[in-house]
Amino acid sequence: MDSPVNRQSVITSMARNVMSAFSALNVFKALSKTIAKHHGHQLSKTRELLSLNAGFSCYHELQTVGMRYPDDERLLRLAFGVEKLSDVAFLPAISAELAEQVTQRALLDDLAPKTSEISFHMDNLLVESRYDAEKGVLMFSGEADLTCVEQSRYGQQFEWFTAMLGFEVKFRDQRWQLVPSSLSMHLEVNDDEDLIEDSLDEFPPNEFWD
Repeated sequence: MDSPVNRQSVITSMARNVMSAFSALNVFKALSKTIAKHHGHQLSKTRELLSLNAGFSCYHELQTVGMRYPDDERLLRLAFGVEKLSDVAFLPAISAELAEQVTQRALLDDLAPKTSEISFHMDNLLVESRYDAEKGVLMFSGEADLTCVEQSRYGQQFEWFTAMLGFEVKFRDQRWQLVPSSLSMHLEVNDDEDLIEDSLDEFPPNEFWD
């Protein structure tokens, strides 16, 4: 049986989640107000309809779930457009801007050659996230693969890096926005010999010597 202290801590945590303007439940409430006003519908009917469409039996169930299980997939999809908060990093607008910011910083890193013929490409992003419902800010940590491509008159030269990343994404005006100033990055050269193979064609081809 839970002790009075444990029950009180759970109640306090639930109350804090409900009070936060950026909790999934309160984001849904704000969204439903906007939708009801835009279409000239009653707020109560709008919330019932949205709750049913999201897979809840009624708005009351949505409220109960929102207070007890703020990470419920149905509620997150309805409020934030994702089934789990870590997926925010892979939303098209966020991932594109993140890749742009990462490549810009890679070009300024000491490990990157200083030449206009260098470009970087980011792949295989893996992240962990923590959401601050008081501020509406998602804090990410993770890593990604960076491929450095150097153009020359003879072709292309490749170099591989692992980028350790930290960045934030905030929820404002019913959408997620990357906070570019929050991005931190550390590059490590990936010098695994198995990834680098020389592929020089024989020249002249053997048939010229037959």
